[in-house]
Amino acid sequence: MVTKVIVRFLKKRIVLALIFGVSLLYCLSSLLTEDSLSVETNETLGKISLPPSSFKWHVDKEKGNSSAPVSCRNSVQGKVLVADDRGYVCQRSEVASNGCCIAEASSTRRYCCDTCQPNGCCSIYEYCISCCMHPQKITILQKILGKASDTFKMLVASITDHFELCLTKCRTSSDVLSKNSAGSEWRISRCTMILSEKLTAELDALDYDVEMVNLKHVQPEECLLGQVKAKGLCIFIVSTYVDGSPPDEATWFYDWLKDTYADFRVQKCYLQGLSYAIYGLGDSAYGDCYNKVAKDIDFWLSKLHATPVVPLCLNDESHDEGKYGTGKFPGWKDEVLAYLEGRPSITTQPREATIVDNVAYESSSDEGEPELIDLEDLGNVRSANKSKESKTVQNSEARPDMLTPLLRQSLGKQGYRLIGSHSGVKLCRWTKAMLRGRGGCYKHTFYGIESHRCMEATPSLACANKCVFCWRHHTNPVGTEWKWNMDSPEMIVDNALKNHYKMIKEFKGVPGVLRERLEEGLRARHCALSLVGEPIISREALKRIDRPLFPDFWQRFQDSLSTLADKGQRTVYRLTLVKEWNMDEMQGYANLVALGKPDFIEVKGVTYCGDSKGARLTMSNVPWHEEVLSFVEQLVALLPDYSIASEHEHSNCALIAHNKFRFDGQWNTWIDYERFHELVQRFYQTGESFTSLDYAAPLPHWAVFGAKERGFDPSDTRMLRRSKKDISGC
Repeated sequence: MVTKVIVRFLKKRIVLALIFGVSLLYCLSSLLTEDSLSVETNETLGKISLPPSSFKWHVDKEKGNSSAPVSCRNSVQGKVLVADDRGYVCQRSEVASNGCCIAEASSTRRYCCDTCQPNGCCSIYEYCISCCMHPQKITILQKILGKASDTFKMLVASITDHFELCLTKCRTSSDVLSKNSAGSEWRISRCTMILSEKLTAELDALDYDVEMVNLKHVQPEECLLGQVKAKGLCIFIVSTYVDGSPPDEATWFYDWLKDTYADFRVQKCYLQGLSYAIYGLGDSAYGDCYNKVAKDIDFWLSKLHATPVVPLCLNDESHDEGKYGTGKFPGWKDEVLAYLEGRPSITTQPREATIVDNVAYESSSDEGEPELIDLEDLGNVRSANKSKESKTVQNSEARPDMLTPLLRQSLGKQGYRLIGSHSGVKLCRWTKAMLRGRGGCYKHTFYGIESHRCMEATPSLACANKCVFCWRHHTNPVGTEWKWNMDSPEMIVDNALKNHYKMIKEFKGVPGVLRERLEEGLRARHCALSLVGEPIISREALKRIDRPLFPDFWQRFQDSLSTLADKGQRTVYRLTLVKEWNMDEMQGYANLVALGKPDFIEVKGVTYCGDSKGARLTMSNVPWHEEVLSFVEQLVALLPDYSIASEHEHSNCALIAHNKFRFDGQWNTWIDYERFHELVQRFYQTGESFTSLDYAAPLPHWAVFGAKERGFDPSDTRMLRRSKKDISGC
């Protein structure tokens, strides 16, 4: 009996031992298998500890039939192009309801690398994504993941597949990040990328362990403290947006550093041991906002006991020569290299501290000189007039002329006849056309202004804006205050008329000029004053397109509109439409109309004035006339007191008029000039006031909206050009 019990007990122990042994072998086998897979995966992905199932590479199995029952993710943000997760890129209008590009569409392309350079930097975001999705790119992308995993573990962990990796990569390796970052921010962001790539390439060629990183993807605390521990060098190339704020890509880092500096719980020696260098991109035309981001970062880092290895360098777009912010870059770069190589650097003279908002900043010696002439393209004016500027600084009472010799030369080439020290006249192309009987501009169609008797003049060539499609190609001075010699109004008017008549007489020998029109042209009746800015009536669009220098530009704009409602004279809103920039937000436009209650609203498609350093618009941004009319119809639907009165197809323009000008069964938007002068004289003599309706005249049948002439005066002869368009006088 006892023997049986013992045998039974031993059998149970043996069974348990066998079960335990098998389990142990299974666990060991699983661990070894997982290790081998991990090693293999690490070797494949450049030592990234990512499970094979967590990352999916794009494999070109399907042939791109968008009618298949699948859905696609796409780049979403582009207003013109869209790239999907199969590697296709297409027009936004050719995206199917499932989010996929229609593969059979004429514009659709796959794995398109247009605008992409050998270094992987592309000028168009969507093409960058499409190119990146090619299966042949997997090897290089694995290397990118390998490098990124060491520094940006959290970022890499959040990327789960090929498409997400391409989205992330292309945000930092394409010149154009999105259509919303246009204008100044678009251009300076591009400059930042170009300079960063240039410096990275040079340091890499010198065998330095260097990595270029977009601040958007940086975990500031981990990155900066990591550099303190590694005794590395952080080099910042940062730009400042028009209102003194950082670019979208740098906002998180900027805010974190600001909060860290202000946090009383953070030790003031928090970043002690960190070495850094900063190159700022900005424009002194923006006053206190000039290079504010670079100054702030420098100030906060130094207050946290980080050490600048070279002085803060601020590049000024208005004064420093060189394209893409390269003016001071070579000298600053040499100082950085001298520090790395242990050589004595040729440093600049000590910079004086400036107080901005009760905070001390270091500024360049160029900053704060009110006598300097702000220019966009004529950077060499700075070097050509250094001696003159130094004398001006010494004698603060002396005011310089706005028109320097180089500025006179540049504006002279554009057809200006310059007057005194700050004014000019130019012969408009519509004046030339009407002298030859070839039609007038939209002002002739809308109001009866005779183009051949109209003088185009500007009393001041300075401007408080830096519009992205400046028709003077940014050769005019800019500023927020008057800082030049001032000519008398009488002298300006007299010389403007003299120069205008001189240009009219010079036009006498041009074929087709009508004698009676030429004689009438020598008796100017109208004057079109070119003032400042481009008429953009939307806050964000105004900021992005006009790039105003005044920080309170929107309040100024609204105050100006409010005063129009009480004028009692003819008041006009002018809205320039730029395709893909400001042809939406209808309700916002309607609200602004209610604010000023204008008599008329002119809606005109932007005129393409060629390319320049500061202008990034192309012919694709010019809306078709049908698109302008569509916009006008949508806007009028929100304005119960207004209707479409007229159009001028040639100028790509339409007129919205207040319904009070529609009486006696017709529109009355033209001006009775004789009656107007009578009313003005009576006002001076008796003080009796009058309104815009008292001198309104009927609109001709050919100028009414919907007429077959579409705004062209039938008494003239329309000439259709077959060659390149004449874009002068835009």
